[in-house]
Amino acid sequence: MRFNDSLRRALFSFLTAAALAATLAASGGAAAQDAAKQNPPPASKGEVELGQKINKAPDAAAKLALAEEFVKKYPKSAYRQQLSEYVGGEVNAVTDPAQKLTLVEKYIAAFNAPGEGDRMTPVLIDLYVTANRLDDAYRVAAPWLTANPSNVRMRTRLALVGIGEAQKQNPKFATQSIEYARQAVALMEAPASPAGETDAAQWQTFKAQWQPQLHQALGIVAWSANNAAEARTHFDKAIALNIADPTTFVLSADLADREYVAMAEKYKSMSPGAEQDAQLKRALEKLDQAIDLYARAVAHAEGKPEYAALRTQVMEPLTAYYKYRHNGSTDGLQQLIDKHKPAAKP
Repeated sequence: MRFNDSLRRALFSFLTAAALAATLAASGGAAAQDAAKQNPPPASKGEVELGQKINKAPDAAAKLALAEEFVKKYPKSAYRQQLSEYVGGEVNAVTDPAQKLTLVEKYIAAFNAPGEGDRMTPVLIDLYVTANRLDDAYRVAAPWLTANPSNVRMRTRLALVGIGEAQKQNPKFATQSIEYARQAVALMEAPASPAGETDAAQWQTFKAQWQPQLHQALGIVAWSANNAAEARTHFDKAIALNIADPTTFVLSADLADREYVAMAEKYKSMSPGAEQDAQLKRALEKLDQAIDLYARAVAHAEGKPEYAALRTQVMEPLTAYYKYRHNGSTDGLQQLIDKHKPAAKP
């Protein structure tokens, strides 16, 4: 939200016009008096002078300090909103995260009329997340997201942050984050784009990047809670949306692997007969599903350095299970992996 020179000129023009009107009115000329009656000066001399100081201040911190003074002295100024937009743009352009966080907090405290500070609330939440001040981020976000039900981007950000924290054994934000993830997915899957998403191409790009990650995250939540059916639904959707991500294949394979183990244990506890034979058949089908998913993970990890460790780890269960299903041989395993490799780009 970098406000450009047009806003600077707009602020400067209102100050200049106000100063000129005040000067003409003070001259006592008949024409000036008539003009003043038709267009009374919108700003007092004090507003004009302080506004000019704000415009000339050397940096965002100095501008904000003067703007705080302006708001205290002239809380009902006709130019308060214009001033808040101008100073907000200067504050948002600050590049140092720590300084920017301090200034944004001061800005929101100063411009506290209804709707004024809201434009900077998403910036503040992002800064809190960056600074790892998650308590503050979720505290500020809760009422803001309630007031902005169609904001999918902040919901996505906080959903992935909070679920990521839960995976690191910090479940403090899990409940909120799961709800934000579900809300974000619902907004992405709705027939129409959410309010505020006016650029169709950007919206499609955003969805393509984050929708599969949200489904993967929700799948992990369900997977951790041993809700296999829900986990599979989310993993399947994540794969359909982004088949190139090997991580989702590994998660889905692990889910099938767990189900196979449970089915195999049940098979062992059963008495010989048709029911046991049927159970063995179901267990082996589930094992074959796990093998195929592990092979797909390896195929899509190949040639990607960031997934080298994952590929090595997955090859162990893949090889063991494949050999179990093929009389101790790995013949055909590489062909299975190759079958799932993405087509070479022309």
